[in-house]
Amino acid sequence: MAIKHLLLNSLEPAVHKLAQLVSFAVRIDPALLRHIRRKFLTDQDAGLEADLWFSPIVTFRSPKGIVLDWEMADELRKELANNPPLYEQAWRETEHIHHNLSPALLLEEKIAYFLYSQRHTLEDIRKELRSVLLPLVTDDRRRGLANWAARALPRFPAAVRQLEESRMLAIAARVRLGGELRLEEFMFPQETPPEWLTWLLPGDVPPVSVGVQLTSKGVSIGNPKLQPESHRINVPKTNPLVLEIAFGDKPPASSNRIGGSAKGRRIFKTVKFEASKVCQTRGRGKVWLRTLLGEQFLLDRARTKIFVSYSHEDAKWLKGLQTFLAPYENIIDLWNDTRIKPGLKWRTEIDEALQQAKVAVLLVSANFLASDFIRKVELPSLLAAAEKGGALILPVIISSCLYENTLLARFQSLNPPDKPLDKMKPADRNNAFFKIADVIESFVPLSGKPLSSKTIEPELISKNTSPLPQGFVGRMEETEKLKQLIRDGGVV
Repeated sequence: MAIKHLLLNSLEPAVHKLAQLVSFAVRIDPALLRHIRRKFLTDQDAGLEADLWFSPIVTFRSPKGIVLDWEMADELRKELANNPPLYEQAWRETEHIHHNLSPALLLEEKIAYFLYSQRHTLEDIRKELRSVLLPLVTDDRRRGLANWAARALPRFPAAVRQLEESRMLAIAARVRLGGELRLEEFMFPQETPPEWLTWLLPGDVPPVSVGVQLTSKGVSIGNPKLQPESHRINVPKTNPLVLEIAFGDKPPASSNRIGGSAKGRRIFKTVKFEASKVCQTRGRGKVWLRTLLGEQFLLDRARTKIFVSYSHEDAKWLKGLQTFLAPYENIIDLWNDTRIKPGLKWRTEIDEALQQAKVAVLLVSANFLASDFIRKVELPSLLAAAEKGGALILPVIISSCLYENTLLARFQSLNPPDKPLDKMKPADRNNAFFKIADVIESFVPLSGKPLSSKTIEPELISKNTSPLPQGFVGRMEETEKLKQLIRDGGVV
């Protein structure tokens, strides 16, 4: 820029002044140049026009006009703004001569004027940019506007290019012209794409198939060839690829992409990754996935565990059940809290096992019914799963208790409450255990390998329903002009 300052300062004063007065124009045609000279520089002849026409600050010239270096034009407008009345008058004359210009070029010139005018603010510029974004995003005949935006944005002053609407316009134009969407080029201040990106992207953005797979520590995403058991979902082709992830039983807050919490609900965090690699994200519970197109998927573990809920005072009955089911050791996943290894967070391990329970065997006794943990933690989760049809509740009465006076009484118990296991003969107890195995087999096939590591095919739970971003009311008259110009092929 230092060299460009030297070039500006090397101009003759009258040439410099003429350059200031015409600096709003994207293309300075002979009619505008002559009008401005005659209006403001009455003591100068036509030779002044020629001096500017062939000056070193011109980057393009043709019989139809000249184009100033865009950085030097911005500097000239800054200088002119030191004289506000002259700045406003020069703009009015430019606007008058260029009133028949295409709406797109008029918009460029208006933005150049707004930036240093004392009568306008950056909010006025943002409104003008929104008036272009609206038809670009919502009109299928959008290539003309996209071509214009791709050419015009680099000419905007730095203060305008840094506006959020300018970044939106750059992304919208690029993807509609088939260019690669490099997210990091658009200087997102946070490490997460903004909400408006979902609205901005067209539905036909080229997809990339990525693998998603639940692991013992969370979820892995990336190259499906490196994850043989992964499920595949399509994400928009960006660089890097982006997928938003949240963990938990409840759907995350859908209107926020920044870390933290929203009224107690977990919200999405953004994961950026390369298509050729696999990355790991830690978390517990169900996995909620969202693409930049707004599609949301639910990834959950298949319910395959046989969860045994019991009171520690009744441990001998757990051991008896384990002994009877020992032949099935390698083909069912019989889970109880004795499987929690030292050092692991026991509550987390129990919660995860509850979420994967296909059959819940309840060893019911007075001790069982008196347990606060069973009543407040294990049973609510299991009963909720049963209501949704995701798990079978199988109460087994092991000793006399007030079973029929509890909520569990609505579930058919394996044996009548008046015939608990501890009152049965050994042969009858074995028959009872056999019945447990029979019930388990009807819900979890007793063949093949355990399915505890498997996951359900990702479920598409919602598609892009992103509303119009706040502030995008547009100006319908000018929007219609732009649309008509696109149809006529007149946007430059």
